[in-house]
Amino acid sequence: MAEAEGNATSGDYWVEISQGGVRLGAGFLLTRCYVLTAFHCLRDITPGTDEVDISFATGEVRPGRVHRRTQEADLALIDVPESDNCPAVPHADRAGVGETWSNPYRPSMSHAFLSGNVTAVPVPYQCEGGGAIEAIQLGCLQPLGDYAGYSGSPIERNRQDEGRALLGVLLEQYPDHQLPGRASTVLFAATIAEVFRRFDCFDMDHLFKLLVPPPAETSSESVSRRPLRGRADKPEISRDRARPTGRRIESSTDAVGSLLEALHEWQVSGLLDGLDVPTLTLGIVQNLINDVMRDSA
Repeated sequence: MAEAEGNATSGDYWVEISQGGVRLGAGFLLTRCYVLTAFHCLRDITPGTDEVDISFATGEVRPGRVHRRTQEADLALIDVPESDNCPAVPHADRAGVGETWSNPYRPSMSHAFLSGNVTAVPVPYQCEGGGAIEAIQLGCLQPLGDYAGYSGSPIERNRQDEGRALLGVLLEQYPDHQLPGRASTVLFAATIAEVFRRFDCFDMDHLFKLLVPPPAETSSESVSRRPLRGRADKPEISRDRARPTGRRIESSTDAVGSLLEALHEWQVSGLLDGLDVPTLTLGIVQNLINDVMRDSA
């Protein structure tokens, strides 16, 4: 496995994806229970099954199941069970032209770490899957010629004053037209904002429904809940649904509902952009889920 020995630390959130002992590609934890990767990394998966093995930098291996995929955007999400020693995931952010980037993953100990500068963002880019995505154009300082094996790994910013920030997921490299068959040092990564747009499981309403599901006797009823994106009205967040027991958890859930409503109002008013809202929402709901799990233990 890449870096399972050597430079790996408990803080490394990247993973390797395999099936039946065959390596499929790289990925990384986007949340405590979702691994993000490139769709094309899964093209050799056994037909008829979505089960894969997720290997962490520490050597831990967890079962995974392909949750959602969007071929046209060359992106896929994999469900993984949470763990008490789950590595921390850097906060998501937007890249800026001219700033430096790095990749904490490499396919093996004989491969180089990648780094360089952001040369253009956001870039409308037609990826291998055929769809147009919002991408980051990256100039790479390591002229490897062949970057096979790095797809699906994280692109991040690492500043001493701000720490690490997740910028995107590496998808592909631009071909060198002067040397056919050889890749240039220009790479493309999908932005985290593009990932949030492509998967509705990061929509605010969906996250809240997972946190506070409807009571069993009404779960079959049709509930009108349109996606948050593009709405001008407040999200319809019910305070009458079944909640986790415990006064502190109930109080925390009420607070989360208020925060989610405030996030929507700030987005409509222009105080937050399209990346800030899902990123903050994800963190708020995840913190509450962690509180519920601790109180239930």
